[in-house]
Amino acid sequence: MDRLYRSLNPEQQREDRKLRTLQSLVDSAGRLIVTGKVSKPKAWEMAAGVRESASRIIPDQMELYDMILGSRFRYWIEYFCPEI
Repeated sequence: MDRLYRSLNPEQQREDRKLRTLQSLVDSAGRLIVTGKVSKPKAWEMAAGVRESASRIIPDQMELYDMILGSRFRYWIEYFCPEI
């Protein structure tokens, strides 16, 4: 871990780990979606799975998740995924 992480208190470290986990989930799903190799139905399933995971990771921030990441997934899916 880097020096900044070590300077955080335990609660801040837990929050940081949660957000890094969520970021990893979004990044992984996003990479697959923007390749255009995932059908729209499959991409919507992936987005729903990430949202479900997010609801466990950040349950009190789901409105913010929907505004930021929900709209990002919608854009990616509409723009990059074929109608299969």
